[in-house]
Amino acid sequence: MGAQVSIPCQPVMQFRTSDSRITRFRWLAHLAICALLALCPTVSRADDLADLEEVIDESRLTFARFTGHPDMAWFRERARTASAIFIAPQITRASYIFGASWGTGVLLVRNPSTGRWSQPAFYRVAGASFGLQVGALHSEMVALATNNQTAAEMVDGAFTLGIGGTLGAGTIGGGVSRSLDVSTGTGYITVAAPTGLFIGVAVGGTLVLVKSGANELYYGRPVDLDDLRDSRVQQWYSDRLLDAITELSEQHEPESKP
Repeated sequence: MGAQVSIPCQPVMQFRTSDSRITRFRWLAHLAICALLALCPTVSRADDLADLEEVIDESRLTFARFTGHPDMAWFRERARTASAIFIAPQITRASYIFGASWGTGVLLVRNPSTGRWSQPAFYRVAGASFGLQVGALHSEMVALATNNQTAAEMVDGAFTLGIGGTLGAGTIGGGVSRSLDVSTGTGYITVAAPTGLFIGVAVGGTLVLVKSGANELYYGRPVDLDDLRDSRVQQWYSDRLLDAITELSEQHEPESKP
């Protein structure tokens, strides 16, 4: 069993809330997330190198789908100027009254001095929710830090994607052009494209925790997030993902139409 991690469960970004009365249930979701992490510090299965390389490949494809779609020019422009990018190619959520979500993603941070992007750091997604809900969803998600302060908070090793209300009904799907869940907060923009069936209303949140063992396996030695941010380690398998993000960030700002 991995080492116990003590995380202050303070929400950083709010999901949209469908009913003001739902706020009184937020503390229940807050406690549920803390309990999930306390009881299951190693909730995800052990990774091997092939698993991590697959996460890198799928992250590149997710980023390309989100930024390359003609209807998402607004998101492409924000990604171009982002200070950090977190990509989770698949987050699974299952719920029946109580819900849980899990997945793996990668975080890349832009050096504010040089403009260069860091090597990817692997993170574990773990979440909990509570409410009148039933269903299962799979989502691909990209979260952007829009300033250096928020990017620094993400590099610290644990950050909160949200705690608030969500509402859904019916079948969700059809790709990023037809189904998007957009959340915003101070310094954050998160876009997810879910597929599956979810009915009900619930409150909950998601914590993102650094996977130190996965980073050590991928880079072949123990690394900390400063090593990755300052490019003191390299992994050739990340090149295509880095090239895609760098190519977008180096594009010129589009000229405004007269």
